[in-house]
Amino acid sequence: MRLLSILGVATLSLSASAALVEGEPDVNSTLVQQHLRDRQKLITLEKTHRQDHLFRQNLSPTAREADKIVEAIRQYEIDNYWRIPAPPQDAEEEQFAGEMFPRARDRIANTTLWQVVRRMPKGSLLHAHLSAMLPYEKVVRTILDTEGMVISASQPIDSEEARFNASITFAHVNTTLPTNETSISDSHYVPDTQVPIKQAADSFPGGVEGFLDFIKEKTTVPPEESQRHELGVDEVWRRFQACFGPADTLIQYEPVVRVFYKQLFTDLVNDGINWVEIRSGGSSGKLVHDGDEDIDPDLDVWWDVLLDEVNKFKATEKGQNFWGVRVIWSDARGKDRAKITRSMKIALERKQKFPELFSGYDLVAQEDLGRPLSDLAPELVWFREQTEKLNLTIPYFFHAGETLGDGNSTDNNLFDAVLFNSRRIGHGFSLYKHPNLIHWKVSLSGI
Repeated sequence: MRLLSILGVATLSLSASAALVEGEPDVNSTLVQQHLRDRQKLITLEKTHRQDHLFRQNLSPTAREADKIVEAIRQYEIDNYWRIPAPPQDAEEEQFAGEMFPRARDRIANTTLWQVVRRMPKGSLLHAHLSAMLPYEKVVRTILDTEGMVISASQPIDSEEARFNASITFAHVNTTLPTNETSISDSHYVPDTQVPIKQAADSFPGGVEGFLDFIKEKTTVPPEESQRHELGVDEVWRRFQACFGPADTLIQYEPVVRVFYKQLFTDLVNDGINWVEIRSGGSSGKLVHDGDEDIDPDLDVWWDVLLDEVNKFKATEKGQNFWGVRVIWSDARGKDRAKITRSMKIALERKQKFPELFSGYDLVAQEDLGRPLSDLAPELVWFREQTEKLNLTIPYFFHAGETLGDGNSTDNNLFDAVLFNSRRIGHGFSLYKHPNLIHWKVSLSGI
């Protein structure tokens, strides 16, 4: 009897609950429509706070239409080109928008969006390091055809381990070296022995193409290395910075330097770039003149060659719309104070000698291991005082905040960069963590 009573109560309860459920979800209901209106208002309000809001408000009708077209192309390719799941047995074949650049690079070149980007006028390239701009294969092929060019290695390149660990150097010599000597890939090669580069290439495993692949490995970070997250930032930086040694020696001999600049300016124009600011410097000579084998200690000859090639290129049909080049004098932040101060003095002298060439000053290389900007405050304040006394304009263009950290020395470089009135901030990954810097300094000061 009690069981029946319980069942009866339960049945009544279910009936009562069922009676409260009415109708079906309706997209046209007043509350749903109010939600959608509020949603759109919130999105519109959010867009007014975006940094590109005023820019977008002032777009011409043609620019607005172009923006819609490009946005449609991008979305189409995200949905139809990039979103390709990998087969169960091979996860490496997964394709998606936003995958790591080294993996996606070949695919990017086949997109319509890339063709649009390539043809667009870019205006200016404002962050570039000279040795990292090397069209390495074109330069190496030039060296192969240049009389007197030699290569040396720190050890025989006779194994994969040696191939990875060896350092290499390029140079020009006036003497004729014997061609019957062992080459750098021979197990009997004597470390640091100079070998004619043509001989080294011809005798290298895989011939000239194998040699070019080897040089590429020494002057770039291979895609497979850049994807190894377990290496850590310090190891990746070590491998990255190791590329600059051989790259620097690639462009020391004047005939090669001139070919390099011609090719560089041509590539920039082909990419729609009319103006470039290059980070470079040098507290010692680094140019070997045509027919010589020793570096000229005169610091100015390097810049003379640069300006000469800029003017020659601008006089060609290809370069008629190329505006020019400026140099941001750069020092490695890991140098000791005396070396940085000496280089600063040289930068001031070069600015007086080439007033239109040098546009600013920066400290480069890894922030995490280098000296923070606050530690170099005496040198940076002194440098600014000297520019004022000499009536020179050399603003700062600091690398700062190139970190995912919060409150560490690299992150805090952002505060120094702002207080030193840095015209631009290089990288600034951690800037988003500092709303005060973004609003009061970066936005209002126009950094």
